[in-house]
Amino acid sequence: MTWYVPQEQAMQRYGDLYSKVSLVNAGLSLDVNINRIFSKRAAEHRFTAWVSPTVYGQFFSADIYTKEGDKRYSDGVTEPDKISLGLGGALSLRYRIIQDIDLQLKNSLIWITDNHFDGIRTPFGKTKQNALWIPQIGVVWHIK
Repeated sequence: MTWYVPQEQAMQRYGDLYSKVSLVNAGLSLDVNINRIFSKRAAEHRFTAWVSPTVYGQFFSADIYTKEGDKRYSDGVTEPDKISLGLGGALSLRYRIIQDIDLQLKNSLIWITDNHFDGIRTPFGKTKQNALWIPQIGVVWHIK
């Protein structure tokens, strides 16, 4: 059984608490069409694969609440002090439907250098990292 104990508060089980987490994520990436590396005629292919190495900046808002009574339980120490940095990237698979429209399946993985990501500070060990996986399905419109 794990307990979360902020300073000067009664002990609570994790099962009696929940967190409200908001995340704003901004990234700067370089999209590389892998097909173009292996073929000069990549633009003619219906299927293409892309990799996107990315540097991210995240802004978190995380608070802990009790399930019973819906009262704020955290004392503010779970809020990140500043912008959290992350490194990662994405692998995308695209399928061209018509000349200017592609369907895209994208998986992004971000390594976040913050120990306050979910509103629970980890006191054990020296780790201060988290990972975030973002699966996406989308439409790409080629504007000419």
